[in-house]
Amino acid sequence: MKNYNKSKLNFLHYLILSSLILSYGCSSSRISDFIFPRHINSFHNENEKITLKMITAKSNPITQTIQTNEANIKSIGALAAGLAIGFISETLQEEANKYEAQFKTHISESAFYTNINGNTLDFNYSGFELVRKVKDEDAFKLECAFIESKDGKAFLIKPSYFVTKKAKTKVLGGFWYAKWRYIYSILWSWLLKTGDEIDTNIKIVMKGIWTDKDQVTHRPIIANFDFNVNSYSISSNQVLEKDDLKGQGGWFSGVPRTQGGTGNFELEVIVTERDKSNAKKYLEKASEKIIESKPTIINYINK
Repeated sequence: MKNYNKSKLNFLHYLILSSLILSYGCSSSRISDFIFPRHINSFHNENEKITLKMITAKSNPITQTIQTNEANIKSIGALAAGLAIGFISETLQEEANKYEAQFKTHISESAFYTNINGNTLDFNYSGFELVRKVKDEDAFKLECAFIESKDGKAFLIKPSYFVTKKAKTKVLGGFWYAKWRYIYSILWSWLLKTGDEIDTNIKIVMKGIWTDKDQVTHRPIIANFDFNVNSYSISSNQVLEKDDLKGQGGWFSGVPRTQGGTGNFELEVIVTERDKSNAKKYLEKASEKIIESKPTIINYINK
């Protein structure tokens, strides 16, 4: 009986100590940085600025900029076993959420066409450029070109430039990318297949805006597609150009015009980055298992 009580007491001490360690500094970011070290070129979202530019034939960009600030995530330290379990589960789920990140922006503009003369016209824009900056440094850049079809009835939106220098998503660094003192990284390298690669999905949505003869405004979707840049190394930060991005892109039939108009449109670009490792999947499972085991743990302590 005495040994049993001692064992139960040690278990309770261990659980309380774990919760104190996890709640140290009341910052889940400090917890995750220590236990789950990130790749040095990942999880950069401080003072983020996303800029979408329409590129004209005369290189006069029309720009829409959005600035976002990441909110600090507050964690709750707990001494009670039940609260500690909940806190650990919540922390693991918060950590799992970091391994997928998204950013997006849109622009509304007119004059897709120019030099309109009867049935002839020119195209004002040759493509667009999306840039994400972190602390005033380029972290991500995408350029897409508008390529007219041979019959002049459609356009291909084709990526021509892609680079990720600092990913928004967190990438769980393997042994070689983490600081040497993080012994955890050795375990993660084996268990979660960590590395330095991300998969990036880019979704493009374009709407035309025109008014009919009855003065009814229409906003049809004229382009809606996505493409992927997979297994991209954030260690090498290779610049991918059109020859590296063959087969990517999508078509649209041009911007509809109000009679006498120049073609009004809206363009939205959504970028989703994902860590290629198993970190997100297993952290979510661990979070669920801890909650499922909570009654058993509490019952054991209360015996």
